[in-house]
Amino acid sequence: MQEFKPEVIEALLKLPGLVGWQVRLCEAALYGDDYSEYDLADLIQSRWRELMERGAV
Repeated sequence: MQEFKPEVIEALLKLPGLVGWQVRLCEAALYGDDYSEYDLADLIQSRWRELMERGAV
C-alpha cells in the first residue's frame, strides 16, 4: 500500500479545476476511506508541476 502525505492531498484539493470524482478521491484518502491508490497517484503525477509551484512537494 502506497502512503500519500496529507499535505500533498490537501494541496491537491486547493488546485483549481478539480472535478467531482477527483475531489471525492482526495477526501477519501484524507479521511481513511477506501480509494484507488492508482487513481490518486495518477492525479498527483498529472498535477505535479502545480504542486511543486505551491511548495507541496
